Amino acid sequence: MLDVAAGSCRVSRAIAPWVKQVTALELTEAMLKQGKAMAHKEGLSNITFMLGAAEHLEFAADSFDVTISRYAFHHFIEPERVLKEMVRVTKQGGKVIVIDILSPPDDGLAETYNFYERLRDPSHTKSPLLNHLKEWYEKNNLQIVECHVEDGVQDLEGWMRLPSLAEQVKDQIRTAVQLELSGGL
Repeated sequence: MLDVAAGSCRVSRAIAPWVKQVTALELTEAMLKQGKAMAHKEGLSNITFMLGAAEHLEFAADSFDVTISRYAFHHFIEPERVLKEMVRVTKQGGKVIVIDILSPPDDGLAETYNFYERLRDPSHTKSPLLNHLKEWYEKNNLQIVECHVEDGVQDLEGWMRLPSLAEQVKDQIRTAVQLELSGGL
């Protein structure tokens, strides 16, 4: 299994007991180091940790049975290119799995949503729309076996709990949310 943009390797660590080998690929060395430390603490020895970019997977074609990316597509500048790379390195008959936070289907609301996500986390680019993900799967000759979408509830203060988020930005977001609750989009 290949975990693309693995972050702290949460997926890699969760799946490791159930598969022969996991490769956790991450662009950020600090996140990879954190994942490696947690895997060691959990006694997991079948995870290979690799530094690398999702847009240029340095693996041969048809290398993995399963390729997954969890909560990362909204950070990619070229998410369609990442999916194409994931497909390339996945064996014929394998599984390509994308889990992410979707943009609301309304253009105005999606723009507002992504604006506040970028305020909170500058590494956020744009959350994909569900129909775009489906189109990308089609373009890459993938059959969608299952598509599960659910509404999530997020506590505002918890969502803003990032160490580097300035109080001024938090106040700007709180004010905007109050305006929305008073009848905005």
